[in-house]
Amino acid sequence: MGSQVSGLRIGQRVAIECGLMCSNCDYCKKGRYNLCKGMRFCSSAKTFPHLDGTLQDSMNHPAHLLHPIPDNVSFEQAALAEPLSVLIHASRRAGLQKGHTVLVFGVGAIGLLACSIARSRHAARVAKTTEDILRRTKENIMMALQEFDEPDGFDIVFECTGAEPCIQMSIHACIAGGKVMLVGMGARNVLLPISAAATREVDILGSFRYANTYPQALALLSAGALPNIDKLITHRFALEDAGAAFELLAKGADEHGRLALKVMVGGP
Repeated sequence: MGSQVSGLRIGQRVAIECGLMCSNCDYCKKGRYNLCKGMRFCSSAKTFPHLDGTLQDSMNHPAHLLHPIPDNVSFEQAALAEPLSVLIHASRRAGLQKGHTVLVFGVGAIGLLACSIARSRHAARVAKTTEDILRRTKENIMMALQEFDEPDGFDIVFECTGAEPCIQMSIHACIAGGKVMLVGMGARNVLLPISAAATREVDILGSFRYANTYPQALALLSAGALPNIDKLITHRFALEDAGAAFELLAKGADEHGRLALKVMVGGP
């Protein structure tokens, strides 16, 4: 531990915020450091030289990006602070408030966390699109809205798949004057029903990573505000078996057909 580090102690449990920002640019000074052009993110190949990831026994990391883990939060729960931060940031961008109706496209880890965040904010209605619903409604999102009993659409739609058909449907699934939050990362270019968004004043918002979210993420975990969040962790691997963990994620399910949502590697 550096001699000038304060607020932390040797042996303390911390959650690592993985993005190293420059702290000097306008974005960083405005608190939007997730947009920092000099951002170096652990395990990302975007910058050169590349920055190693966190699958290692020990690492050197700036103290201001280490967040103390509450005593009643396990290491595994604290590891969820990173994906949870993605949704906290997206919900802030969308202005999610009590009483809003929310639709989530995608039922992977990010989509399920979007549902959890919406419920923790006391949304009036939270619905998620399953593969079965999408298969039955195909490209006619109005059929899905009828199934959800929300014929006029939802106040906020979190698009967590990155798939072009879902992005297109999310605009039609949004109520006039509502917001579509693009969370999923897909193709660089997609075809969008811009007229449907413009004439109905549907705001299409982007969300990239997160900023100033870890304290809130850990507080939510500590308060038990996200029931059953532990169930997102579907598989566990030792550090030396990290390769097998990535192979499982690439397959999407194990040999028993159980979906791989959040895979933990290492741990005490």
